Amino acid sequence: MCARRRSVPHSLFASSQIEYDGAAMEQRGAAVTRAPDHYRVYDDDAMLIAGRVLHSDSSLTRACIGGQDVQYMTLNSSQYTRTVRELLLVCNYRVEVFELVSNQWKQKLKGSQTNMIDFEEIIGDCDELADLSTCMGIICPSTSSMEAMVTDNGESCARDTFCVVFVNIYDRRLTYTSFREGEHISKLQKFLVSTNPRQCFLFTDSNEPTPLLAVEDIRPHGKGSAAFPLVHQCGSYLMTSLQIGEEYEGQFTLGVYNNDIFMYMDNSVIRALEKKFTLGDCYRLYQVVVALQQFEEVLTELHAEQTKFQPSIRELVLDPVRVSRHQFQKFVVLVQKMIDLKYYEETGLFRISPSSDPQLEEMNAAMEVIKKKCEKALSAVHKSLSNESVKLDVNTQYGYFFRVTLKEERTLRGARDVRILDSAKGSGVRFSTKQLDKLNQDNVSLITEYEESQDLLKKMVLDVACGYLPAFEALTDTLSVIDVLVAFSMTAATSCSNYTRPIILANENPDGDKDSQKKRVDIVGCRHPMIEKSEHVHFIPNDLNHRKDHEDSFVILTGANMGGKSTYLRSIALTVLMGQIGSFVPCDKAAFVPFDGIYTRIGAGDYQCKGVSTFMAEMVDCATILSSSTSQSLVIIDELGRGTSTFDGFGLAWAIAEYIIETKKSFTLFATHFHEVTELQKKYNCVRNMRVDTHTDENGQISLLYKVVDGVSDRSFGLNVCKAVSFPPEIMNEAASILHRYETQGQGMDTAHIVRSLKQLANNFDHMSDEELKERILDIVPESM
Repeated sequence: MCARRRSVPHSLFASSQIEYDGAAMEQRGAAVTRAPDHYRVYDDDAMLIAGRVLHSDSSLTRACIGGQDVQYMTLNSSQYTRTVRELLLVCNYRVEVFELVSNQWKQKLKGSQTNMIDFEEIIGDCDELADLSTCMGIICPSTSSMEAMVTDNGESCARDTFCVVFVNIYDRRLTYTSFREGEHISKLQKFLVSTNPRQCFLFTDSNEPTPLLAVEDIRPHGKGSAAFPLVHQCGSYLMTSLQIGEEYEGQFTLGVYNNDIFMYMDNSVIRALEKKFTLGDCYRLYQVVVALQQFEEVLTELHAEQTKFQPSIRELVLDPVRVSRHQFQKFVVLVQKMIDLKYYEETGLFRISPSSDPQLEEMNAAMEVIKKKCEKALSAVHKSLSNESVKLDVNTQYGYFFRVTLKEERTLRGARDVRILDSAKGSGVRFSTKQLDKLNQDNVSLITEYEESQDLLKKMVLDVACGYLPAFEALTDTLSVIDVLVAFSMTAATSCSNYTRPIILANENPDGDKDSQKKRVDIVGCRHPMIEKSEHVHFIPNDLNHRKDHEDSFVILTGANMGGKSTYLRSIALTVLMGQIGSFVPCDKAAFVPFDGIYTRIGAGDYQCKGVSTFMAEMVDCATILSSSTSQSLVIIDELGRGTSTFDGFGLAWAIAEYIIETKKSFTLFATHFHEVTELQKKYNCVRNMRVDTHTDENGQISLLYKVVDGVSDRSFGLNVCKAVSFPPEIMNEAASILHRYETQGQGMDTAHIVRSLKQLANNFDHMSDEELKERILDIVPESM
């Protein structure tokens, strides 16, 4: 591999330049610069991300930097996260992130499809990571001195010895092998086919690497771990290229790759097995293309009727369908001229049309003569059996044969010159005669000869049809859009309740300052699209109205357990999501500004295989929200702080809520059982308190109304839920007694003072450890609480 240097100027530091090793970036890579509040990409990288990831060039900007015209794009946190995921997992690109340190650009993060460790928080869980993480390193015999190398059994390596090392970062596996290779390099091909690595490094003498791990550092320890120096050298090169550092010492398992236990198929065999494209496939594609005319007619009619939506209809579906019809005009002619469609209708088989070649035409004429003789044989059978219902049929198994129904099978009994082929309830009784057998033999010979003669023309037709693959891929995208739109319309049209078209509000600020844009959300009669479809469920819709003269960007929701808080949050999130992807929404009215992302912290769960507790999982989700959300995001948080103590949970809930209000400014729905958090409304005009309504009768029995209204609920009614599921009376009585005692003790507490102290603590929340935070909270909150 040869290395190159690439320079990318920064808009604030024209004299600064990014320099990175482009050994692998030369083909597929992107460099990103990181600042405290944004990320930037330049020139080709900016064009790449605009086209392949964001699908929009509206953020591209030009500036003169250091006397050069530079094109760049600024990314916020959510766009950066999306860019990294798309480039690594979808586009198979390498990504490098640089940061300005002492007026010099330093590489901080680097990742490729086979090593995403630096971006583990962004990538998260991916089922395909294990398969995507295999990388191969190869040292060729001409690039190393083999005389000094010895194998495991002490024998000297020959000059034609190859060394191959496989590394899987995800599974922490390092596998090696060495083998003698011939001039055709067939064994190396064998290893490539069987292992299917995502990346392959070919190391030469010019690499001169400075390994992050010295050769002796990757020497395995334990029984059967002796490996010859060439393996160490190749492994060192490979780990250096993948940036596997000392933190992985002792974490990899080493094994010998034994390919002899597998059956090997070379490329020629694989190509032969993968040649599955047939004339039948061409015909089925032809049927799709022919149907495009009906698509165009319907879409043209729709375009003429819906004058208001003509631009959308034309851009999304009508113009692409017209383009596809034009592209496939010659494909239609090819199929109609070269494939014998009449023969397919008669026999269900595909062949090249006889009119395309004189020799085929001659053989087809001979087969037509045989067909007429078979029809004469049918007439003879009619007379001999005195049964006019006998039919002449043909298939690939028997060729020509006679057939009668099971009911008329008795006419065949005792008949001379009749040979029963089979009988079935659906197809009846199939039989043949000596005359028909002789005609079948002649027909089979002609069919075989016809197949051999048409091979060249058949290959030509298939090769030409393969040239239309890009056009068919574009058509697939168009039909996918139509399919999704039809699914949306069917969902709305067949729903038991009303669906409405949402109104997506434009930016009200003419200067385009997103932070000052009003985060208006008006939803009336919102329902959960899945729950309302359940049998015996009468769903109670709820509203989220924008109050006049209030920004209402942070909604705190309190109320009883099982009162419908989580369902309300999910309903709002699904309404926004469905509206932004182009669907009607399950409500009576919906109007909202577009969001750049939906971030949720809902539910409780752990990841035992990763050693992540319930509370840790909750905090990981919150950390993602705090780092990635923007002022244009929708944040849904349900019962934050449930996985730890009451005081810790309350402190975190208050601090995180205030951070979102003051710093992130996201539109947030915040459901909580910490009723003290509702005090935030007194400080911030953007905070709105809402609750799920309940009714309590004179006997203390609670009725859940599942209606969201303005106000604060000071009780969660957890004991009522326990009573509903038949908790033992002694437990209920003891719990009620303890609850009453603590409520009585807390009545004299200065709650406002506690809240103010916790708010002051929130200012230093980012710089405190968990233990420090816990101690400070306990100092503020009285022990009696």
